[in-house]
Amino acid sequence: LARDCRDGLDAIATMALQPDPAARYDAVSALLEDLHRWLGHYPVRAGGNGRFAMLRKFVRRNRLAVSSAGALLLVLVGGLAATGWSLHQARQEAQRAKVTADYLSSILDSVDPAIAQGADKTLMLHVLNRASARASRDLAAFPDVQADMELLLAINLISLSEYDKAIAHLQSVRTLAARHPGQLEFQRLRALQIMGDALGSAGREVQATQVLREGIAAAERGPAAWRWLAEDMRSRLSLSLFYQGKAQEGLHMGRDAFSALSALMPADDQQRLDAEKRYADMLVESGQRDAAEPLYRDLIERRMRLNGADHPLTIFARRQIAILHLQERRFAVAETELHPLLASVVHLYGADSEMAANIGSLLGSALREQGKVEAAGPYYRQAMEYSIKHYGADAFNTIIARHNHANWLLADGQALAAEHEQTALLGIAEARLGDVHQVTAEILRGLAEAELALGKRPAARRHAERSLQIIEKLYGETGKEAQCDIRDTLARIDSVSADKPAVKAR
Repeated sequence: LARDCRDGLDAIATMALQPDPAARYDAVSALLEDLHRWLGHYPVRAGGNGRFAMLRKFVRRNRLAVSSAGALLLVLVGGLAATGWSLHQARQEAQRAKVTADYLSSILDSVDPAIAQGADKTLMLHVLNRASARASRDLAAFPDVQADMELLLAINLISLSEYDKAIAHLQSVRTLAARHPGQLEFQRLRALQIMGDALGSAGREVQATQVLREGIAAAERGPAAWRWLAEDMRSRLSLSLFYQGKAQEGLHMGRDAFSALSALMPADDQQRLDAEKRYADMLVESGQRDAAEPLYRDLIERRMRLNGADHPLTIFARRQIAILHLQERRFAVAETELHPLLASVVHLYGADSEMAANIGSLLGSALREQGKVEAAGPYYRQAMEYSIKHYGADAFNTIIARHNHANWLLADGQALAAEHEQTALLGIAEARLGDVHQVTAEILRGLAEAELALGKRPAARRHAERSLQIIEKLYGETGKEAQCDIRDTLARIDSVSADKPAVKAR
């Protein structure tokens, strides 16, 4: 068995870990095929063909969704090649690897070729739904494998914006861990870590905070080798707190978590890079753009080198630079960044995806601010309609999409419609997010702008002043840059004479 490990699994692991993407397995299916050959005592080979060929194009278009599966399989079988392991341990791991490989390959084999043709998200959801239906039945005798598969399913469902389904799988991991005390503690912590993201993405920030605090406490009680996991969850918690209106607490926690991970992990480590991005995001939102820009530049350089220009992780970093250009009022530069970025996102995720809607909304902002109002309209509408359809009319993402669309209505000369929409959003934001929140402040500013256009100067001033008060409460003395936009609005209100006639409402 040890010789087989050296001859077979070493070759598989070496190929899967090649620095050059072109030299690696081109799909999880190819990796699984070599695993099957090794388990059947056949010589392993790179690539492969046959029963998985129909999935290759799909896998290439969805590398993020399947990369976690490849990494998981590598972890499961790669340990077999480690020196000093006993034959008994190696046989246990070989059995575990075989169960995992058989389970994943049987799920992939179940895909109907008619479904596979030309259906990206539909195909992936079909695969994940089949896997979900069979996980507890097929893997009941292997709780550790079942927990790994539940985590894998959740990660992929999150990548497809299926947050509630992902949360259900993560809860299954917690249940499994409770049934097997002391055996699945690391998987339980990973479930809490991922669940924090899923809950936050679903707009359930308070629950996300509770789950992440539970995970941090548990990780800190664990071995020293788990300290990175506590800091990673602390970084995630910082962003959740920030978006709940606790800006200063979130900023400080995010900075400390990023510093801790930078000390613990290599510079190119995924967790360190994620923490860097979260901290930079918060700096931008709080108006500290000068401090954020070098962090984003570092992220893009590392992502480009590690993953390539069109990798999803690189795309997220490129998106943040585009946002920075927008906030610095470099609208033409932002437009040149966003057009190719949108094309990459549509290629990876499809036109009807959350990322396409998000990037499209940013492109709409770049166009609107340059006076290209008509061209911007479809992007704003698509983002708003996508969010309403998938999350509901009063979800966090939808509030932002509707607010952006209302700003476009004002730019298009529809001041009355903009005022009505911003007023409706203000009521939703106050109930949903609270009186002291960044989004509430932005809606108040948008409402003030619409009222100013309608000649309602006293109401405009009242709402603009309230927006400024919120920004001051959120960011204190460090938030001078965050106050710039609302102070510009107040200056324009003051410059308009009280007797100036209102514009014609549309």
